[in-house]
Amino acid sequence: MRSSTHNGRKAGAVILVVSVSVWMLLTLVGCSDPAKSAAPVKKADDKAKLSQADTNVVVLETKAVFDDDPKTTKDPFFPSSKRRLSKPTIAKSGVPETSKSVELRLRGVVGSPGRFIATINDKTFAEGDKSQVSAGSNQTLVVKVTKITERSVTVVVDGEPAPRELTLDTIQEARK
Repeated sequence: MRSSTHNGRKAGAVILVVSVSVWMLLTLVGCSDPAKSAAPVKKADDKAKLSQADTNVVVLETKAVFDDDPKTTKDPFFPSSKRRLSKPTIAKSGVPETSKSVELRLRGVVGSPGRFIATINDKTFAEGDKSQVSAGSNQTLVVKVTKITERSVTVVVDGEPAPRELTLDTIQEARK
């Protein structure tokens, strides 16, 4: 039994000597003089010198290219979306036409005279407020409220020449 323990110690000592030797060799190679290395070190400050000295250098510029044709591609996050297909039609006067699907609806009016708050489609407005309102499928309008009464609201829609007057729905009036 004694000889097997002795042989185990010798093997451990040999492994220790070999690992220390490899460590010293790697340390010496890593700490060698950079002037004696095979490849010269190039500095970023010498850009003009590098471009003249290295004629075999090829510079590649990569730019992302996306195919955005709505007829052949889809939105990866909303594949069944139709928002890229519908474009607003431009009238002869240069002002976008409001289609019949784009409508503003006065949903409700609360408050007292002089302090009314109106809800148009999905937004609430006080007199003088201006905000974007979703109107129809994937369309938004910029609306400014100029006057609010108990049963109507006067709004100015960007791109329209005249203000609109929105009144409460007859269904809502019947509920009162």
